[in-house]
Amino acid sequence: EVLAAIGRSWGAVLIYVRARRSVDAWAARLQGAGVPAITYHAGMDPSLRQQALAHFQSQPRPVLVATVAFGMGVDRPDVGLVLHLDLPASVEGYLQESGRAGRDGGPAECLVLFDPADRTSLGWAMRAAGRGAEGQGMEAERQRLELAQRQLRRMETVAEGEDCREQALLLAMGELVPPCGRCDRCRARQLGAEPRQDWSEQACQLLELLGERQGRALRSVVEELAREDGSDESRWAWLARRLVEEELVSESDDGTQRLYLKPTGQGYLRQPWPLHWAA
Repeated sequence: EVLAAIGRSWGAVLIYVRARRSVDAWAARLQGAGVPAITYHAGMDPSLRQQALAHFQSQPRPVLVATVAFGMGVDRPDVGLVLHLDLPASVEGYLQESGRAGRDGGPAECLVLFDPADRTSLGWAMRAAGRGAEGQGMEAERQRLELAQRQLRRMETVAEGEDCREQALLLAMGELVPPCGRCDRCRARQLGAEPRQDWSEQACQLLELLGERQGRALRSVVEELAREDGSDESRWAWLARRLVEEELVSESDDGTQRLYLKPTGQGYLRQPWPLHWAA
């Protein structure tokens, strides 16, 4: 899917990943597939960063893999693809980064591809960043962590929701707009290609598991459910996120992604109703 997206782009390609090592790894993978990707991150020698920037600004269709530090002050109007290979940490950050696409008014695409486990690794990274704080610093760090978790959940809602992408992004920023008619969700509705199914049976399985033991980590829950029915873990992780959005399940704010059955979830188990979603 990454190569297909790059092939569709009419202009420059900007690929964002979270970690420096991922920048180098993805660039190597793309180069191995015949894509002349270049890298940019803070761990590079300043002269090499300048070379990468000059290459990105001057070449007709460059492909650059970078951390989110890249882009400030860069004004190339014909970016045809902004591709995120990790879940962005916030809606605000994603809007800034994706906003670098199509500034010339030409066709452009913004795409986010991520593994459900990506949320867990980001949560642990957030917690690790706050270790060692004491006193007032500990309280400030706790507040920072809770804010980061709320921002991440808003981004998850956009990435995994069924509504218009633009509508969901701007709603997260407090702005109400009609569906854009251009995103993947809108096009699917226009084509009538968005099959919906009832997820109530699977929802009860997940809720019953939490009822047996509160505070289980998301990864542990999805691994057990996927092992029981032989399905893909990503579908159970997606369902868990939907149940959080439906206020049937709550999630811890400490970065560990521990799940808790809410009273509304207990009520759902007593009297389930259909949950029709596209997936």
